[in-house]
Amino acid sequence: MLQLGLDVETSAVCIAVLLFGLTSMGSSNNDLSKDIYSIIKTIIKIEKINTNNGLRITPELNCNFNQVDTAYLQTLLIKPKLVDTTHKSNQSDFVVVSNITYPDKNILTPADIEYILIEKQAFTNLKWDNKQLGFNLENKKKYYTFSVPYFNLAHDKAIVMYKYHCPGLCGGGSTILLARTQKGWDSTTLELCFH
Repeated sequence: MLQLGLDVETSAVCIAVLLFGLTSMGSSNNDLSKDIYSIIKTIIKIEKINTNNGLRITPELNCNFNQVDTAYLQTLLIKPKLVDTTHKSNQSDFVVVSNITYPDKNILTPADIEYILIEKQAFTNLKWDNKQLGFNLENKKKYYTFSVPYFNLAHDKAIVMYKYHCPGLCGGGSTILLARTQKGWDSTTLELCFH
């Protein structure tokens, strides 16, 4: 038996991702596939993306503009709230203040990041099914690219990036966080990019 040295939760995630990659990458009936296309369609709607433009069928490699995913996802870690470690001595004029503050991008847990990076490997050969998205593939001058949406373990949050490419000094894009609600997906812009 092959021993990988993974904990039970990580092993279960690895097995689930491997099974998904082996059995359903080509299936649009899979729930994850439906969620992926649901998110891309949500981005198209929210961002008012013009589907008369083209689409690069190969997804972006990362979900942000400037960093590889292993580094960027660390910036989204859920961190402890403000911890007040104020110490007062017996003297009234001496106070040591060492409040710890963190960025406000408290989105993912370490387990979420591990899951995302494993899940990402299952999508290395993914090509967008434009029948589901409806872009004009004849338009090669103005086109969009999307990253594969990354889901957290609970599948109630997803992160995706899109870019708009056009000739000259135009174009841009966003990295967007989507959170599942009873009414669908709510979006929050995490990063913006302009050319």
